[in-house]
Amino acid sequence: MRYELTVIVAGDLDEKEAGQRLADVKKNLTTFGATDIKEQLAGRQPLAYSIAKQNQGYYGTWEFESTGETVNKIERDLKLGGQVVRWLTVQAYKNPYTIAETPKLSDEARSAEELLRRTSGTTETKKRAPKKGAAEGEAEGADREKQLDDALGKLLSEDETTTTKE
Repeated sequence: MRYELTVIVAGDLDEKEAGQRLADVKKNLTTFGATDIKEQLAGRQPLAYSIAKQNQGYYGTWEFESTGETVNKIERDLKLGGQVVRWLTVQAYKNPYTIAETPKLSDEARSAEELLRRTSGTTETKKRAPKKGAAEGEAEGADREKQLDDALGKLLSEDETTTTKE
């Protein structure tokens, strides 16, 4: 299984001591049976928040091939070793630094996508009616209300004539 281990060593150490502790982590990886080890050291970085009265730490990240038992041994060593502020081990399914290629579309899918793009977007711009002032809007609303009242009155009168004929 592929794993990724990130370790933060105390920032109050000098660079030589912190480098030695990070080198010990890599040595323990090989000692406990990890293979195909890739190392990335970020150096001294500020922490997002204070951890164990530390505001800075030395970061190291290793990606390696190993078993779960080996990971347990490595983490036990980190607990007992001292000078390590935090660590995190995760299973690495993909390389997070590369972008996966998107699958290529078939000719049918590509033509369907093109047709959808052409039909959904219009090339003409719709003209909007100019905004009306308050007086024009009220007058128009009153006219519409009068039209609706007339239509309703007409329907009611037709309804009364059909009920009286029956």
